[in-house]
Amino acid sequence: MNTDTDTNTIVCFTDGACTFNGSSKARASFAVVWPDHPDMDQAAVLCNGASTNNRAEFSALILAFKQAEQLDPSRAKTLVVYTDSMLMLNTVTFWMAGWKKRGWIKADKKAVANIDLVLSIDEWTMKRKVELRHVKAHTGKTDWASVYNDRVDKLAASVI
Repeated sequence: MNTDTDTNTIVCFTDGACTFNGSSKARASFAVVWPDHPDMDQAAVLCNGASTNNRAEFSALILAFKQAEQLDPSRAKTLVVYTDSMLMLNTVTFWMAGWKKRGWIKADKKAVANIDLVLSIDEWTMKRKVELRHVKAHTGKTDWASVYNDRVDKLAASVI
């Protein structure tokens, strides 16, 4: 049962998938699952940029923002995103603001990877409030969050 549903939020799960990550044979995909709007569930193959798991994770979040526009065009509701990607959660929740202040340079003085996607996510976060929540991947548990995380994982992998 979804314990997060209220009139002020819309909830989704995002995931990226990649076979042969880091190699020239890599193929990546991503998906978004909406527990309260299953007709909106969607998966796609990553076509822009290198096929990596990180790019797929970021692309899933961008898709979630785009779909949220259909569910809540007034942007009155907070988009609650469950993800098993600590990179995505840390990027949006902790690191992005600092990177932006430093001209999209990380604390180690290196350029932010996947800057095209990070910039897009930054734009979306200025338009709509978003809250990312971590869910452990591949637990086999039957609680609500684990079930939907497994569902989005399978959907993402199904289109590679």
